[in-house]
Amino acid sequence: MDYIKDTNGIIIYQNAINDFVTYTIIMSVALIILEVGNFIVITGRIVKRLKTTYDNFRLIEKFFIS
Repeated sequence: MDYIKDTNGIIIYQNAINDFVTYTIIMSVALIILEVGNFIVITGRIVKRLKTTYDNFRLIEKFFIS
């Protein structure tokens, strides 16, 4: 009886470890996807701001040249 109890306990423990590893991998992948998306959004905002600044400098240049 002791062997059967230990075997069941080990099986339950292994299942818990496997579930934990699975959830950890899923969370890691989700966080990586979120960070990549965040990087793309921030890069887009920076490029938009740089384009606006460049357009403003072009406008100032036209004003002073003419």
